[in-house]
Amino acid sequence: MRLSEFKVNPIWNNAKKQYTNDISKDIIDSILFDNIEDTNVSCKYCILLGISRKIEAIARAQVVARLYKEGRVKKILITGGKNGISSISKNQTPVEINMSNSNISEIFNDDYSEGYRIKLIMQEYASKILKFTIPEEDIILDEESNNTIENMQFAKKIFFDLKNGDNIILVTTGYHMRRALGTAMKHLSNSINYCPIVAPTGYFEKENYYKTSLGMLLASFDANRCIEQARQGIIEDIEVKNK
Repeated sequence: MRLSEFKVNPIWNNAKKQYTNDISKDIIDSILFDNIEDTNVSCKYCILLGISRKIEAIARAQVVARLYKEGRVKKILITGGKNGISSISKNQTPVEINMSNSNISEIFNDDYSEGYRIKLIMQEYASKILKFTIPEEDIILDEESNNTIENMQFAKKIFFDLKNGDNIILVTTGYHMRRALGTAMKHLSNSINYCPIVAPTGYFEKENYYKTSLGMLLASFDANRCIEQARQGIIEDIEVKNK
């Protein structure tokens, strides 16, 4: 079944800045998490998608630092401006959910772009924990893109040497990976192989997202957004498992 074919009617409440329709856990699992696996490839490029939520930014940065040290990637594109929907000024999560999930809901409140901030986290982790430095010439920084579509459109300008069948590693949080893949296929290239590597947080993956109200909110948002954007032709209408 393709994303557009799920019998779900995404209802966006503009006042609350969230989807307000019911969507079952089984459907969320199918849309967001099933068949998302690291294919263990090595490649020239990795895309590290930005986020302002602290726990996710740290997890993504640490994963990419390890990938680079292991020799699985040669160049790292880190994306993210200052005005994404997880930023302190744009965050759409209801106050009561942020307060009840305070251990995982913290948003960075500084003047850095998401991309630059994650770069700092990545380099600090590489230096202090992994005991090496990622050369500046191997980091490409995008501080202008503020959503996943803009991230991939920027990547398309940078990755001009990609050929059909090439591999790219894509790093983001579990609930966001399917939409990131669909967006990459639509706006970057549909003829390359994407290796999805989920940055584990302990809260936003298939085995745990449903245990917190914040995890459920984020997963529900992305599942609905995948369906809606696939129907509108904004992302690739990916074939996924239907339970």
